[in-house]
Amino acid sequence: MNILSSLRVVALCIILIALGGGTQLATAADNDGATQAEAASDEKKAADDTKSDDLKAVIARIPDSSPMSKLRAGMTESEVREIMGHEDKKTSYKTGKSWIPKFGRWANDRRRHSLFFNEQGYVVVSQNRYTGQYKLIEVGYEPGVIYD
Repeated sequence: MNILSSLRVVALCIILIALGGGTQLATAADNDGATQAEAASDEKKAADDTKSDDLKAVIARIPDSSPMSKLRAGMTESEVREIMGHEDKKTSYKTGKSWIPKFGRWANDRRRHSLFFNEQGYVVVSQNRYTGQYKLIEVGYEPGVIYD
């Protein structure tokens, strides 16, 4: 019984080594010589860079005639209201970060407000835990939509 279980372990190791080597060659060919860790870190950096760029890209597609084109990432909720006027509908909700044990107590972005403006679109602002201010993080341009 001891020899049989030892053979199983050796066979499993051989299979894992063979599979591991094959995937290494495939990823090296796919990444043009870059390692998987480098590729993952590059993707993470690109995702971080595009978060604010996504909002800029959305605002760039909004016509200049709309007041939403004047919105910029990081504006406070009161600055958004100065430009857009008073919202027609408002929702407030907790994000998933507020439910993380221990970490959620200290995390930013635990609460968000969505402000809806009839026939213009919506805006999402996120609360900073330390200052209590809500800052603009998302703009949704939807002309002609009436929010109930």
